Amino acid sequence: MARIVLGIASSHSPQLNTPPEAWAGHINRDMHVYELIDRTGNPTTYEKLLAGADPGVVAALARDVQQRRHETCQAAVNHLAARIDEDAPDVVVIVGEDQHELFHDDCMPALLVYWGDTMVSAPHPWRTEQDPGLRGAAWAYGWDERRQFPIASDLGRRLIDDLIERGFDVATRGISKRARPSATRSGSSTVACSTASRSPRCPSC
Repeated sequence: MARIVLGIASSHSPQLNTPPEAWAGHINRDMHVYELIDRTGNPTTYEKLLAGADPGVVAALARDVQQRRHETCQAAVNHLAARIDEDAPDVVVIVGEDQHELFHDDCMPALLVYWGDTMVSAPHPWRTEQDPGLRGAAWAYGWDERRQFPIASDLGRRLIDDLIERGFDVATRGISKRARPSATRSGSSTVACSTASRSPRCPSC
């Protein structure tokens, strides 16, 4: 019988993987690209959020403060990777939100389980971005070359069967495909069961 030995979670954002000196590169996208929401969940604009910001936030914009926060985040991510290596689980079940990376509005499943034999990681297109914020974060979204990671496909199929039996409307996929991601949010969640012996250092988006 399977035994859960570890559960971890991490927020993810391009800023998490971007050096502080390139953080300003994310401002332009917040101002002109993303659909922003306020604290009540309603659509808003960057200008309105800026106008309502706590004046004390200015102190957090100091370069030394940003550097300390960046180092703290990197240490935390390294800690998560070290815990996975230390516990050495036989299988890592990864749950993530697809953001128009593999799926689009013409077919957007609420939940998908991947059951292929391998998962492909390819160099991210942000590596050639003009946006310094995205270019600075690209290193954490894949390697310089295409790599494949083993997948516990039998466990994936078992999850599919069990979820269907319990009434979940689950989609499945047996072929790994890497598509150019979009900056738009979506509501699809993807589950993959990796048997890789060494975890990637950073959570991916």
